[in-house]
Amino acid sequence: MKTTYREAMRAAIREAMARDDRVFMMGEDVGAHGGCFAVSLGLLEEFRPERIRDTPLSETGFERAGIGAALGGMRPIVEIMTVNPSLLALGQIMNNAATLSYMSGGQFSVPVVIRMTTGAGRQLAAQHSHGLEGWYAHIPGLRILTPSSLADARGMLWSALQDPDPVLIFEPGSLYNTAGELDDDAGVVDIDTAVVIDEEWRSGSISAEISARITETAFFDLDSPVGRVCSAEVPLPYARHLEQAAPPSAARVIAAAREAVGTRG
Repeated sequence: MKTTYREAMRAAIREAMARDDRVFMMGEDVGAHGGCFAVSLGLLEEFRPERIRDTPLSETGFERAGIGAALGGMRPIVEIMTVNPSLLALGQIMNNAATLSYMSGGQFSVPVVIRMTTGAGRQLAAQHSHGLEGWYAHIPGLRILTPSSLADARGMLWSALQDPDPVLIFEPGSLYNTAGELDDDAGVVDIDTAVVIDEEWRSGSISAEISARITETAFFDLDSPVGRVCSAEVPLPYARHLEQAAPPSAARVIAAAREAVGTRG
């Protein structure tokens, strides 16, 4: 089936809301405007304001509301516009959502899903363009998802909503317009060479964790060290030519792949 990353995310949300009446969505402009990146476009008309809820511009406030709804038995999908403003709600995410199950001895669970756009490519400059997945992955009690394909975008949400712990989904903004065929079949891949592509800064990133885990579990199966292609370790520039130079580029990915398999040029 031909689709885009944006449409796959929207289909996943629609399916979840149709399957479970406890699922609702909340966030800035998710209703009347269809979301800042049009992921929820049309869902307000389908599911009405009771389940597609526009919120004030207060990440701390509506994240707290989402946690409360999850504690009350609902399955909220909370959309934060981009990853940088999620830091305004970090106290709620880290000190409440991630810890309540542990601090209550398992008596309470917080099944909230928090979606946010990550990465560069939209000229939103240094305050709305970074990738902070690695920061959040460092916090015990949180599940971190980084859907990088159409199949990931379509398939990860429902599983996330079944998790009793909070799940954070980081959606690369540069992928929303990516189109292709959605294949339902998933196969097992034997890894002997790996290159991890990540829009985060290299130091302490999610790619560093993935690289470490591949090396720890498959060291003797690897033909070469795990490669990584990450963003330049600078605040993301606004100027278009500088912004394009900072994240992973096709040329850098190709060069890393050639190096991993032992060819150059």
